[in-house]
Amino acid sequence: MNLGILERIKLYNILPTEGNFLTLKTIRGLQNKLTLTEDEITETGMRLEDDQYKWDKELSCTIDFSLSEKETITNNLKLLDEQGKATMDLLDLYEKFSGEL
Repeated sequence: MNLGILERIKLYNILPTEGNFLTLKTIRGLQNKLTLTEDEITETGMRLEDDQYKWDKELSCTIDFSLSEKETITNNLKLLDEQGKATMDLLDLYEKFSGEL
């Protein structure tokens, strides 16, 4: 799946912080895939300004998610939806993963 920087950050932020050990192992794998590398940070000019991350160049990459990683993401998107906590800034991610929901 092709994801930009902001999409990667948003996905990282909706990952659960609790669960069984299998879920936690899946989350760790997702965190590693979503985290920007040092090269990506340098290439985009990412920096912290006024408590916000900013970058000069948009960068996207293709990330291959395993079945359990997709399930973890879609389960969290479903949970946000069911709780009425879905937000407009997550709409693009909902649409990208809509085939999985």
